[in-house]
Amino acid sequence: MAKRNGESALAAKTLSAQARASADSGAAEIAAMRDAMQAIQKSSSGIATIIGTIDEIAFQTNILALNAAVEAARAGEAGAGFAVVAEEVRALAQRSAQSARETTERIEDSVQKSTRGAQISQRIAEALATIAVQTSRVDALIAEITQASVEQTRGIDVINASAGKLDQVTQNTAAHAQESAKATDELHAQSEQLRTLASQLARLVGLRLA
Repeated sequence: MAKRNGESALAAKTLSAQARASADSGAAEIAAMRDAMQAIQKSSSGIATIIGTIDEIAFQTNILALNAAVEAARAGEAGAGFAVVAEEVRALAQRSAQSARETTERIEDSVQKSTRGAQISQRIAEALATIAVQTSRVDALIAEITQASVEQTRGIDVINASAGKLDQVTQNTAAHAQESAKATDELHAQSEQLRTLASQLARLVGLRLA
């Protein structure tokens, strides 16, 4: 059981290290994505400025076209051709202004989405950083468990070795005890023989004295 616990602790330590590496990698990727979104925001801001300039030019062009149309109307038939051109310029200026407004709205929407994405990526990065810290703590705890399991296994091996030596001593003691019991039995038998001989000798001596 101790060996299995040690193996499980080692496997858990490996998985924890892999999880920490994945969390660190994810945090780095999220940071890169956040930087890219911030770059998009800056670029969008620059484009919005350019679109604003285009919208201003379209507005001024529209005013100039209106003035040109008024002047052409005052010129009568001589300014008829110029009035047509002015009207076309005015129409182009209005379409440019409309396109600039639509582009500005889309850019603003993209900027807002990029901002939300950057905020979300920031929260994800913070969560991954927290996971990495917690995983490091878990890794440290598992390392302690692994070390304790290794020491426990070593202690059990020492106990097993001591138990083997104790068993050998017990077997030797049992063998000596058997030999002692056998020697005691032999001594008892010899004692009985001596007692018998002593009795016989006593009878013989008594008979001779009589």
